[in-house]
Amino acid sequence: MVLPQTSEREQVKQRSIEELKQLKTVKEKLAESEQQLLDYQTRLKSKYKGLRLQLISVVAVSFERVVWEIVKQK
Repeated sequence: MVLPQTSEREQVKQRSIEELKQLKTVKEKLAESEQQLLDYQTRLKSKYKGLRLQLISVVAVSFERVVWEIVKQK
């Protein structure tokens, strides 16, 4: 008997967040998101003095999972 291969969707469900973060595309999207957040932070802080922000980068991995990181403010 030949078992069907696990679909990509199932593979995504089975991986840990850390494993998903190691995927090339996820790394690229997290880096892109971080740059956007840091840019937005600069603009918002210049407009609204004393603003305290928590920056969180979020990337969707298919419809099944999301990966997130807290962005260290510079």
